[in-house]
Amino acid sequence: LVRRFLGGREELGRVVGLLYAVNTLGAALGALLAGYLLVPTLGVRGALAVAILTNLLVAVLVFVLGARYRGERTAPAVADAPEAGPAVAGREARTLGRAAIVILAVGGFVTFGLELTYVHLLAVVVGNSAYAFALMLFTFLAGLTAGAAAARAVLRANPPLALLLVLAQAILAATVLLGAYLWNAVPGYFASFAAYELTRSFGAREFVRFVVCLVALGPPAFVIGLAYPFAIEAVGRAHPGREVEAMGRASALNTLGNILGAVTTGFLLLPALGSLRTLHLVSGLSLLLSLAALPFVTGAGNRLRGAAAAAAALALLVTQPSSFDLTRLSTGANVYFEPQFYGTVVDHAESLDGGLTSVVEARPRGAERVLTLLTNGKFQGDDSRSGEMVAQSSFGLVPLLHDDRRGRALVIGLGTGVSARVLSDAGFAELEIAELSGDIVRMARTHFASVNAGVLDRPSVRVHVTDGRNFLLLEERSYDVISLEISSIWFAGASTLYNKEFYQLVRSRLAPGGVLQQWVQLHRISPLDIASVLASVRSQFRYVWLYYVGQQGIIVAAEHDARPSRRTLERLESDPGLAEIRALHGGSFAGLLRSRVLSPEATDRLLATIAGGPDFLPLVSTDDNLFLEYSTPRGNVRRFGESLRQNVAWLMRFRPADLLEATDLGADDLGPAAHPQAGR
Repeated sequence: LVRRFLGGREELGRVVGLLYAVNTLGAALGALLAGYLLVPTLGVRGALAVAILTNLLVAVLVFVLGARYRGERTAPAVADAPEAGPAVAGREARTLGRAAIVILAVGGFVTFGLELTYVHLLAVVVGNSAYAFALMLFTFLAGLTAGAAAARAVLRANPPLALLLVLAQAILAATVLLGAYLWNAVPGYFASFAAYELTRSFGAREFVRFVVCLVALGPPAFVIGLAYPFAIEAVGRAHPGREVEAMGRASALNTLGNILGAVTTGFLLLPALGSLRTLHLVSGLSLLLSLAALPFVTGAGNRLRGAAAAAAALALLVTQPSSFDLTRLSTGANVYFEPQFYGTVVDHAESLDGGLTSVVEARPRGAERVLTLLTNGKFQGDDSRSGEMVAQSSFGLVPLLHDDRRGRALVIGLGTGVSARVLSDAGFAELEIAELSGDIVRMARTHFASVNAGVLDRPSVRVHVTDGRNFLLLEERSYDVISLEISSIWFAGASTLYNKEFYQLVRSRLAPGGVLQQWVQLHRISPLDIASVLASVRSQFRYVWLYYVGQQGIIVAAEHDARPSRRTLERLESDPGLAEIRALHGGSFAGLLRSRVLSPEATDRLLATIAGGPDFLPLVSTDDNLFLEYSTPRGNVRRFGESLRQNVAWLMRFRPADLLEATDLGADDLGPAAHPQAGR
């Protein structure tokens, strides 16, 4: 394409600016359409089909237009027969061309280092949903588009090329360093909308997120898009008559820099330095590139302008804050557009898999200190000995009402480690834990041993820092209990642990008579989403129960009729290893039986009501339709208490009138009428 457009008044940099802008604009629109329209409405296969058909249409158009062009062409294109001129560029142009190649190679590292760090930070302060990542990608690509288009206009005026290279790199460093002062204010900006009814809708909140992405990511992306055609133009001038070949080699080096920037930043810099220091380092590289190009600037005035820009960037670098205000960044105000405060950050870690993992400390008046574990500001558990421990321990206890075997168990999603501790205390011979984030593992071991009783260091426990679904794909052993307590479904990627294909995998890894337990949120979620979760589980398991404990939903599923029995209850009640946990539940686990909301029959009645008949398969979320991935983020606009009350009331409509339905228990086994209900 470059060869076709090159010639006449069109210089290499202007041609690249045009094609790069048009191509990147298409990429930006593709990201936006795929994230907000194609995948949510057509599914993965449907979106891929649209992409394939669009590409085929482009091929047909190129074939038709190409044939017309060949028929109308009467003379060789200028690019095929360059005008007479010096076969070899001047020494100054060759030297500047070599500097431009260095700028492209190192600049490629800078580009993806910045993009990855910005997306990491935006995930902390803007959001973790699939929609949020589509917005981030769109904003970055749109910034590149605008920058490339602007570069085409700048090159038309034929300014000193060396000065452009200096200014572009210095301005890039300056925009990143100036932006570092804004990150602490973003959570407060989201919280400021709490009183505005206008932002009670999903669309309005997405627009606010877009504005934040635009302010944070737009300026550096614009400058990156601006700098690329400048550097390519310098490479072209160093190779007259061979511009296209030189551009190809330079672009390859730029892409190699992209790859190294992504790998190095993601696996080394972010975990070791944190996001702020990584921004400082990458900005410093841009500043060095600016200084490296400064000697090639001719003219005292131009050199002074370049030096002033580099000096301003250097001044910003040496006056940078030493750290972000992690307490502000960890508030998670972007999630619900409400001010939230869990406490003051006392420990934190950053990584690609874990985002910003933080432990915050609060000292409620008249109460003991409480430590809370957060992921990107989202609550994951705490060490309070009141209601939250009831909920966390119940994730491990409820499945044991349905299975009295204690061979091998798997916990996917560690959190503070309480659920794993309960299963270990219950006497499982082997307990495996699959946790995606190594930061979560470290925080649980360091700060929450008081509630998890050091479960991570027990001889019978093995911890795997890996994705839970991939772990099951690679693991051939079977389990008596598979327990899941991951973060909210609306987190990007979390729905893959609520889709039909995952439950099919779990069923294949359960031992005969084994049971699945999974947490499901009942707040800030629609009844249709709850029904979809239940339908997805039910599509692979014949028997599905739902409990409501500590304001949380707990699903239990099995292929056999694993109904609660006197045998399973008595084993729990008599287990000496569970004495401390039993005390939290009022001295008996019998109250858990009263928290059962849906029996298998009631689950089927609910699904038949929602689906309008016995065929509930249209409600099932799959790896193709990704229904829950794109539906659950919309529920975040719902208020916590209101949505919880409405959903529980709706579920209670299907609750069996006889609490003993589908159990092998007597009325005396149900325990006290009340059961602790607390938690977040």
